[in-house]
Amino acid sequence: MSRAPVTDEDREFMRSSIDEMKKATSPGPRVGAAVARDGVLIAAACRGGGKHAERAAIELAELSGLSLRGATLYTTLEPCIDVGSAKESCADLIARVGISTVFIGSYDPNPLIYRAGWARLRDAGIALRDYPADMREEVESLNSTFAEHFTSGMGPNGGAKFDYMLNESKFEIQFAPGDARSIVTRWSTRGGTSIHAYADRPQQVALARYAREFHEIDDPRVFDFSYTAPIHVGEIAVFVSEDGAALVKVVEVEGGRDHGAERTSLKIKYEIRVWK
Repeated sequence: MSRAPVTDEDREFMRSSIDEMKKATSPGPRVGAAVARDGVLIAAACRGGGKHAERAAIELAELSGLSLRGATLYTTLEPCIDVGSAKESCADLIARVGISTVFIGSYDPNPLIYRAGWARLRDAGIALRDYPADMREEVESLNSTFAEHFTSGMGPNGGAKFDYMLNESKFEIQFAPGDARSIVTRWSTRGGTSIHAYADRPQQVALARYAREFHEIDDPRVFDFSYTAPIHVGEIAVFVSEDGAALVKVVEVEGGRDHGAERTSLKIKYEIRVWK
């Protein structure tokens, strides 16, 4: 069954949330939220001061003595399900105060959160809608640096945890802050304790067999290279290009529901070696 089209009124409230998003200055994602009821905007706020945008907007409405039962929330980033403390999550808060519909501008690129806020709200019986494509593009553009945190890394060494089923299954590692060259690593599901590493030509990949630490690898070019390699937790994949190598140790694999996990994510440590 097709959904009702997004109305001009909805777009107006989405615009209010994006305007709030632009005001956010705290480290991390820029987020704006707006709450409307009966065609009237009753509160809007941005993320800041240690408070998420949805919570800030809801508290503003409550301070004015306004009921939120049956209201609609417009948020530029899906609500959280865990704030890392005893404080109630935004998704649970939204459900508790009686908001009936939530429009979401973007989904969290963090693999520990991606679509989980949406699922929590759905399970609470809340109607869920997405922002239209043009407004989603605007939201994503404003938060491009935040999203890149989960799709790319910076050498010469570092670590990351990301959903390897997103971003075309790739994680790109730049050689160094002053060196824009990079190696693109790609990944696909293999099991609960292993993963397929693969490379796009002309890059290649190999398993550094028996190596467990980066310092055990002298010259990364000595291995048997191909365009894919199975890598178990604790093992090191070596991706090579004409400019250098990315040594990538697989620290943790979540292989999705077919392999006993709720999500698909990969935790890695990496080190860049440069030829020239």
